[in-house]
Amino acid sequence: MAKTETTRPPVFHSFKHLTRWLLNSPPGLRVLEQARSKSPKEQALNILDREPPKDLAVERKLLASILIRGKIADIDILSGDYYDDAHQEIHRVLLGLASNGQPIEVTFLHNALKEQTVNGKRVLDYIGGLPIVAQILNSEPIVAHVHHYAGVVKNHARRRRRVVGFANAIRMSYDGRSIEDIDNTAKEALV
Repeated sequence: MAKTETTRPPVFHSFKHLTRWLLNSPPGLRVLEQARSKSPKEQALNILDREPPKDLAVERKLLASILIRGKIADIDILSGDYYDDAHQEIHRVLLGLASNGQPIEVTFLHNALKEQTVNGKRVLDYIGGLPIVAQILNSEPIVAHVHHYAGVVKNHARRRRRVVGFANAIRMSYDGRSIEDIDNTAKEALV
């Protein structure tokens, strides 16, 4: 009888990476099929069939507030804290404008989006074009709430990191990894 080699899924660094693995790999699809049980106990354990924590409207309001205020330095948020890839790239471009001493405003943002590239494409094309920028500008933020918006975005990012970390700890538990490794992975998710 031929020995079948089992491969372990990768350690997931983002909710999107975990979701892609679940939906696009045979082992991931098996995990999803096993999770779709009718028993209440197993349904309670199934955390992966839900939308990840996010608030895209608040992400848009935060970016619009930054553009209206014309400054980003006092906002304690990373580009990776945004759920939406377009929002991540726009924030990254805004940080680049600020670090180069350029004004944080729509004309400079538009020019930078046209000039810079990501994954071999102009950032403007990568994010979906001007309609995405218009959507952000039309989000009607209250600029005085910019730090509140940043807090909401940051808290959702922390929740997503916890989901990924604990999903890794659960996977490691099923894989028979050591308790110490599982505990360390779970603790890292709390940081």
